[in-house]
Amino acid sequence: MSKLVAELKVLFGRSSVERAIALNGIPKKLTTKERHQISEASRILQTIDSPQNQRKYCEALDDKTKENLILSILNKVCT
Repeated sequence: MSKLVAELKVLFGRSSVERAIALNGIPKKLTTKERHQISEASRILQTIDSPQNQRKYCEALDDKTKENLILSILNKVCT
């Protein structure tokens, strides 16, 4: 788990990951729009082959989408 968190920090930035983890204790029902944004961001991220370009893409995402994507990744791994 700590390796995953470290990789997420490299990809999304330390503060984004820490903020998402802090919010992880609060159950949140995602809206259809948020689920669509997560799905779209995940799909695009999988098509980017360079780690540097993946980081650039993640930096360009808005904070809410970043948080939701990070939580989605963590929830899939933890369940």
